[in-house]
Amino acid sequence: MVKQPKNLSSDLRGISKLSIDAVKGTSKVVESLHSTISQFTSILGSSKEKTTGVTAAVYKSINTVTHLLGEGIDAILGKASQLQDDYSVDHPFSSKRAAIAAAMNGVLGNHFQSSENPLAIEMSFRIQGKTLTPQALENIFNSAPTITLLIHGLCMNDLQWNRDGHNHGDALAKQLGYTVIYLHYNTGLHVSENGKQLSQLLSAIHFNNKALKLNILAHSMGGLVARSACHYARQSHCSWLSHLNKMIFLGTPHHGALLAQGGHWADVLLQISPYSAPFAKITKVRSNGLTDLCHGYVVDEHWNSEGEQVMVSLPENVQCYAIAATKSNKQSSKLVKDVIGDGLVTVNSALGKHKNRDLNIPENKQWVGQNISHIQLLSDESVYAAIKKFLQLS
Repeated sequence: MVKQPKNLSSDLRGISKLSIDAVKGTSKVVESLHSTISQFTSILGSSKEKTTGVTAAVYKSINTVTHLLGEGIDAILGKASQLQDDYSVDHPFSSKRAAIAAAMNGVLGNHFQSSENPLAIEMSFRIQGKTLTPQALENIFNSAPTITLLIHGLCMNDLQWNRDGHNHGDALAKQLGYTVIYLHYNTGLHVSENGKQLSQLLSAIHFNNKALKLNILAHSMGGLVARSACHYARQSHCSWLSHLNKMIFLGTPHHGALLAQGGHWADVLLQISPYSAPFAKITKVRSNGLTDLCHGYVVDEHWNSEGEQVMVSLPENVQCYAIAATKSNKQSSKLVKDVIGDGLVTVNSALGKHKNRDLNIPENKQWVGQNISHIQLLSDESVYAAIKKFLQLS
């Protein structure tokens, strides 16, 4: 099982391993990313292009010796750890390190996993950024009457539900008394891979509390992962599915996105964070997860060319709600609904509407916000009000 890096040296070893696997031009991407890491750039915003001093010299060397064995670069970066001992998971900057790792996993996560890169993220349930042990998780599931599981989107992590001083999960815990846990996962893997693993993790929990109700609140890709988990749970007759009460989708591209045509949507996604932006320079770099997100793929058959048109319906006996948004106040405009949407996902895709594969979510279980972007779905007050209302419905 891949371990998470515990200091900057380990992170850089992961980055150096990536550079060994790439062509010489990739070192420009790594240099830009390293510059961003060193500067501890804000999670949202532009990234620095070049490093300076000793760091710049290291990357110049990498550019000329990418054919050498990775151990050589490991030795160089090992020395750097003497200057970066404070860069640990307990350091105040760890949330930024988590954002960096999440962004990189979103773009290259499948490569990280296959190459056993130290930067690869393992799926886990977390509270306040700390992974729950199996025993702690079981205690929670067998003591709480209602649990709400929050699932983040592409290039993000569980800590990024905190935005602009608001966290949907914290607010629900405070106002409705729900026990809230967060899923942390590698968003660069196929949605179906993450769906299977989520179902397996939930299946490993002994549900002694037969009356337990489980709700899922999922943003963007998280909604596809939730649907995938339900699909595989249904196939395997997993008992956890009988506890699932409600699912609320926030800007989930159930049917992909129009802006994905020609790869443009992927480029937009890569610009969300400075930690993923450098990879936009490699036009062919697209993770499996990112590709699945662009097309709304949720099962293996969708991406393995054996049956792209396979219909995956919503789970029976589970109340499902869809929240969409537009960046305009002209909600009725066809251009806004069918093209612009929240800037990444169209309204119809977020609501599950499709002429051939409609998810049939009733209108009274839909909500469309105005003047709200894809990321603002995480912090907008009207969005939270809609979430709270849906969860309170009997």
